[in-house]
Amino acid sequence: MFKVSHLSKKIGSKTIFKDLNFEIDHGKIAIFLGGSGVGKSTLLRVLNNLEGYNSGSFILDGFEINLASVNRNHLIGMVFQHFNLFEHLNAEENIILTLTQSKGMDKKEAKLAAHALLERYGLQDKATARIQNLSGGQKQRLAIARTLALNPKIVCLDEPTSALDPRLTSQVAQFITELAAENKISC
Repeated sequence: MFKVSHLSKKIGSKTIFKDLNFEIDHGKIAIFLGGSGVGKSTLLRVLNNLEGYNSGSFILDGFEINLASVNRNHLIGMVFQHFNLFEHLNAEENIILTLTQSKGMDKKEAKLAAHALLERYGLQDKATARIQNLSGGQKQRLAIARTLALNPKIVCLDEPTSALDPRLTSQVAQFITELAAENKISC
């Protein structure tokens, strides 16, 4: 279980959220709803240690976690709204770079893992494709694969279906359901 208690964040004099509390069990999906600008993306960025916060505590499986360590131990992964893929690399290289730089894998092992993920997400024929040549849905699937390469316990997806057509929206929803079935926490 992932528990967030009394989380507050201000930017200047503006309160983004105050005394936010929630719990998410393994294998569950949490959806944060609200209008544009209410702090949903900011919350996910805080959970991924990409932005600071003013107060709050975080418990994962009964142990307090320090968000400053989530990037080193890969407890929490993030799929960004605009994918944040490395445009100068191809699809396969996006995953390989993540594994070699973040997990210290050798390139051969990382390439095998990348191919398995590309196959899982229906991108095996796009391994050498440049990012600018991928469709929005393909970029989204690659961003999910790259995040999952680090095997996080919690996966945060920021607006995962915002730019997708109904068929691809359904496909991404299925991927998120599969994450829950793998006992990951999705938000």
